[in-house]
Amino acid sequence: MEGSQPEKNCLVSDVQPAPTNQGCLRQVFYSMVVASTALHLGMVVGWSGILMKQKNDPEAELVVSEGDVVWLVSLLGLVWTFSSFASGPLMEHLGLRRLLLLSLLPSSLCWLLLAFPLATWVIYVGRVGTCVTAGIINTILQPLLAELCQPRYRGFVLTLPEIMVSVGLLFSYALPRFLSWQVSAALLAAPFLPMFLLMLLVPESPYWLLKRDKKDEAKKVLLRLDPSCDVTEEIAIIKSSCADDPTFLEQVQQLKKGRNARPVLLVLSHFLLRELGGPSVIFMYSAYMFKLAGVQLDAFTCSILVGAMRLLATMASAVVSDRVGRRHMLLCTAVVCAAAQAVAGGALLLGRDTTLGGGALSLIPLVAVLLYVAFYGVGLAPIPWVLVGELLPTAVRSLGAAIVSSVFALSVFVINFIFPSLIALLSLGGTFLLFAVVNASLALVVFFFLPETSGLTLKEVELVFASKHRLARDNTEEICRKEEKADV
Repeated sequence: MEGSQPEKNCLVSDVQPAPTNQGCLRQVFYSMVVASTALHLGMVVGWSGILMKQKNDPEAELVVSEGDVVWLVSLLGLVWTFSSFASGPLMEHLGLRRLLLLSLLPSSLCWLLLAFPLATWVIYVGRVGTCVTAGIINTILQPLLAELCQPRYRGFVLTLPEIMVSVGLLFSYALPRFLSWQVSAALLAAPFLPMFLLMLLVPESPYWLLKRDKKDEAKKVLLRLDPSCDVTEEIAIIKSSCADDPTFLEQVQQLKKGRNARPVLLVLSHFLLRELGGPSVIFMYSAYMFKLAGVQLDAFTCSILVGAMRLLATMASAVVSDRVGRRHMLLCTAVVCAAAQAVAGGALLLGRDTTLGGGALSLIPLVAVLLYVAFYGVGLAPIPWVLVGELLPTAVRSLGAAIVSSVFALSVFVINFIFPSLIALLSLGGTFLLFAVVNASLALVVFFFLPETSGLTLKEVELVFASKHRLARDNTEEICRKEEKADV
């Protein structure tokens, strides 16, 4: 899942007593229910494998052209650009939990349209519908999770959506390997009714309730989340946090300052280079790509291996993300991903000219892609979203996150739309080499410009970008001390 918002937390205070066992279990349960909706995001990405099976089905009543495939796969990024912006006002009007709840049943209906289309335009309606609801879910998940759990659980809770995205991706990859495309698409609609019923048990965000002056309801929610909490103190903390939020126009003015613009541009460059390095292409064109590569395994089996590797890497990331510095992890994974794509591209170009000879040699592209997926899942996938929360200054955080999310979504659309044209122009091997160059460029940006943020407070990170010594190789703690002395 890749979409995140600046973190807030209704149970902000770390100094209050530990919650009761009942409060702990409730927060974990509510978080797991909310995070389960991220299954939809993975299924929307992985549906392209079902589309490939539909296109190649000789008994299919509807003919899906190559042009249809390109548009249907690429629509995700284009639709997300608009649905993410629309989600903001809807969240303010309806509430986070209610909007998430209302998006679930339409998601199920859209999957059924994709399973039983009466005309080609119905496929487009179903695809747009699933992408719209995916954009809404993607926008809501992180803020709602952060506002429903205490800081001591945040590390665990905020990894759940990415794990569920990987589960949804694997699920959508596995179905067309064993079932028809109609049954596969229909089964993707199955989880939403249980999700809807479980979401009825989840309380609304206390932040939203207090913004709407529903103080009594907010008190009840806080006591549901943790019967032992000091409700008066929590409400005071929440109101203080809401009062500090800058307006949109104030953020636009603040963005003109170099100390605020630099980190926004840095995070933006990470997302742009990461997406132009082809991860969404690998996940959304997976079966098509392996079939074209001539790997000596069924293309859908290769996709299942990709999904399984993504899931394992995501779980590994949850374990190591706070133990290894952000900068070192991002640098290492970018280098390995570039190397893996270079190996895959070189093997494909060699095979085109000489013949890989089948057997083990023909599996080199598959092994290289699996290596890429593993290191992408550990570092390149989650860390840029962490940087959104850590690098973007408080003065422009909401605006900066919106800009980054929009550029991310548009880059996903562009790279998926032009991918078939790149293959026609450069071949699949040449395209992988191009992706390797882009990921190598990302590694250079990380090496020269990204400071280490692990262990620093948000204020200390802002001081680093306000300093005259901004290179990543500088000692960030020393910079913070110098800037603090200068302020005094």
